[in-house]
Amino acid sequence: MAVYTQVDEEELEKFLLGYDLGSVMSFKGIAEGVENTNYLLHTERGYFILTLYEKRVAAADLPFFIGLMEHLATRGINCPQPVKNRKDSALGELAGRPAMIVTFLEGVWLRRPNAQHCTALGRAMAELHQAGASFKLQRDNGLGLGGWKKLAPLATPRADELAPLWRQELAALGLTPEQLTAEVIGLHLTPTGITPQQATQIVTDAQLGLFETGSTWRRNDVIREIARRIPTDVNSHSHELVRWIE
Repeated sequence: MAVYTQVDEEELEKFLLGYDLGSVMSFKGIAEGVENTNYLLHTERGYFILTLYEKRVAAADLPFFIGLMEHLATRGINCPQPVKNRKDSALGELAGRPAMIVTFLEGVWLRRPNAQHCTALGRAMAELHQAGASFKLQRDNGLGLGGWKKLAPLATPRADELAPLWRQELAALGLTPEQLTAEVIGLHLTPTGITPQQATQIVTDAQLGLFETGSTWRRNDVIREIARRIPTDVNSHSHELVRWIE
């Protein structure tokens, strides 16, 4: 359930006085998503997504998401756009949480994705990587290696029962080759983020919280490095994997 903070109608109407969106026609919580509180907002000006950012999201990171959406849109990526209030700001506060309204993208999530959908999605992700390469702001991936190192001690009491080699794996992941490229990517990719109507639609974190978007290594670079570390006596196909990626 992705409605962690309840918003009553009076609070919402007061919040919307700062926007040029007209009166509220309806609003309802969105169940999909795992991190933030999201509402489908219908006003006299149309449909929008209202997101309240919960505790795991740092308010200092929000300009990154706003800037990224605007940057991608100027480069032809179909993604939600922040709606600015009368003070020319995309950020506000609602129910004690940082809040933002973004434009609504039509579509429903795929329950039975097929090869054609995956092809379109792969193309969309490639276009996102290319468009994001020129984005100047950076944000550490909260679910990257740095985050794992913080979580690892909390799992220590039972970690060896589940994965005896976890310490060695964590240490190995820290040996990052200098040639790995850091850029904007999309994580938390789930079927709820893919629509048949807009298979090339990029849904960012501000839309439904489905992506952990940050500056991190290119996925192919990481896969290539993993493949190179696979001993040939364990997986004879590691070199074929590297050649296929390249």
